[in-house]
Amino acid sequence: MHSERDYLVKYVFPELRERCMKKGLYLVDVDLRWGVTQEEAEQGKALELCLEEIENCHPFFIGLLGERYGWIPESYQVPDYPRFDWIKNFEPGHSITALEIHQGVLRNPGMHTSAFFYFRDPAFGKDIPGKKRNDICSENAESSSKLQRLKSEIRRVFREYNLPGHITESYHCSYKGLKLNLALIKDEITGVGNSEDLTVVEKAVDENHILGKSAYEKLNDRQKRIIEKYSIVYLDGLETFGKQVLN
Repeated sequence: MHSERDYLVKYVFPELRERCMKKGLYLVDVDLRWGVTQEEAEQGKALELCLEEIENCHPFFIGLLGERYGWIPESYQVPDYPRFDWIKNFEPGHSITALEIHQGVLRNPGMHTSAFFYFRDPAFGKDIPGKKRNDICSENAESSSKLQRLKSEIRRVFREYNLPGHITESYHCSYKGLKLNLALIKDEITGVGNSEDLTVVEKAVDENHILGKSAYEKLNDRQKRIIEKYSIVYLDGLETFGKQVLN
């Protein structure tokens, strides 16, 4: 969900912050892509840090769900705090994303009126080239089933509390291209001595390092493999989604 998160950070949160300042408030937005280092993840602290940030953000929560269930930790490693007691006896096999949602919303009725969920329409996936389609598709059949159960539980809770506007189903988006990490691409291409490949790639991307569908199709197989390795799927057409979150 990189594109949606970037859109919120770039357009929606600044507008919200400005509105808040007029009322003497200051908005601090927290994106759970931030703050977890590789070392902390390897030490098993990713879940702890994410759940702590969920607690810090009470009473607000924005949940974005596409087609992937997310990374499932082998065990739930959390501090011995009373607020995390529930997870010690929680059934294994849930993703960190699902645990965040349980911690922040599903187990906390007081959060329901200030939590909002957005479920993405997967139709844009047909335009994504090659193996990159795997980046936005469900990991496997089991993960797909778990995600559908999670979405159903979210829907049930908000129906029960009569909060239909707190879930946006199938918001629209479109495939814009692959957003490249040019630094890593340059390192790999330079390492094998294919300077011509680098020239081709640099000319093909726009000012935001995004490679469109037609430009991708003109590349040779070697260039495509390198790009697929160091890129993320990027989306367009998120203006309506952004307005819904803002409102």
